[in-house]
Amino acid sequence: MKLVYEQDDELYDVTEGFEFGHGPDTLRVTYCPKPHKPSSSGKVTVEVVGDNLAGAPSGEFFCQVFGMKWIEREDQGWMHPEMELRTVLEAYDDIFGVDLSGLNLADAIAFIRSTTIASFPDNRLEDMMTIKKWLDKQ
Repeated sequence: MKLVYEQDDELYDVTEGFEFGHGPDTLRVTYCPKPHKPSSSGKVTVEVVGDNLAGAPSGEFFCQVFGMKWIEREDQGWMHPEMELRTVLEAYDDIFGVDLSGLNLADAIAFIRSTTIASFPDNRLEDMMTIKKWLDKQ
């Protein structure tokens, strides 16, 4: 489980000491404990950084206030979408010997969707269910 900050389609790992811009201010993360339960989005404590503002009172906020979020949450059975796609493509290749990694996402989804349940070997039912669940979310 890790806390990330998203800016301009880039994800940055957030730990204590991480600095980021928020409006006219630069903020520093001083505390970022893991969420205390699966339904919690988590909180982060920040302080304002600057020549005239050093030592200003810190504040505790929900992570999403700053565009931060906890990912790879083991407590929720969550998997990063890119990792989930990689897992599906690897399972498909392992079952059928077809490497789909060179396809763009839309073509890979279309190709996998064309696979019928009947074409999966009986001993690969769990892999088939993983792939089908993933397809249902697309």
